[in-house]
Amino acid sequence: MLVGFLGCYGAIASRVCMLIIFTIIVIIVLLLEIAVMAIVQEEVKLRAKTAMQRMADDENKRYFIDLLQAKLHCCGVDGPSDYAADPKPIPPSCTDKDTGSPYNRGCYEAVVEFLKNKAALVGGVALAVLLLQICVLVVTTCLICSIKNAATNSIF
Repeated sequence: MLVGFLGCYGAIASRVCMLIIFTIIVIIVLLLEIAVMAIVQEEVKLRAKTAMQRMADDENKRYFIDLLQAKLHCCGVDGPSDYAADPKPIPPSCTDKDTGSPYNRGCYEAVVEFLKNKAALVGGVALAVLLLQICVLVVTTCLICSIKNAATNSIF
């Protein structure tokens, strides 16, 4: 709310200082959004791997992993190599029924692909917000330049 006030009041009162602060805050927020997206993606992958290892020990939760692997045609979090350290053999849900070989694709990648296919609307909204933020930066920068030019021209 404070950021919006800086932008609106700075534009109405022609305060360059407030507009510059507003622009800097919007740039920082934009960069933080991008950084958080990258950090969260890696964190989700790490947590998925540890959760899958814990779930493998519980027979009730094992059903979920088997269902996921069978429906999405995937194996482990990153691939069949996730089961290499496990003394148990690769589960049947992780293998192709026709060839008998394990699926090469990891379930993390399969779930992300599944969500991308189902979440086009969410991606569209995120892209619209990103474009709106960029447009705000461009318009604010143009307004700052216009105010500075008007101040310079009024002196002479």
